[in-house]
Amino acid sequence: MNANEEKICPACGKVIHPSKRTAHNQKYCSEASCQKTREHEKKMRWRKKHESEWKQLANKYSAESHKRRREREKAMAKDLAIAEINGKDQQPRKNALLVGMAAFISHAKTCDEIVNFLARMERKGKALIESCLWK
Repeated sequence: MNANEEKICPACGKVIHPSKRTAHNQKYCSEASCQKTREHEKKMRWRKKHESEWKQLANKYSAESHKRRREREKAMAKDLAIAEINGKDQQPRKNALLVGMAAFISHAKTCDEIVNFLARMERKGKALIESCLWK
């Protein structure tokens, strides 16, 4: 192709004059919306060419997203359980540090184990306070 030839941008329909270096390759003009269209079409071509690979990636990220959501929901359930034990109406985020420390110290794997651990620690703390006050 001759560098002096004109081309028409497939996205906006404007006439473009490709540079000498990229005349053989340039199809879109430099407008941001046209470049966005070009990138989108490039992604679609890649996805079509690598369909099985694309599906594997999509499934992997979807599974990871669900796993993170389940972990967040578990953490919130732990926070709510702790607030219930304490008899307080606290927002779940306020107890996140306490839950994390309890899980770390007790090596707890489930919400019930953390709740039981915190209940034991609370009873122990109350007993220590009472014994110190009466001496």
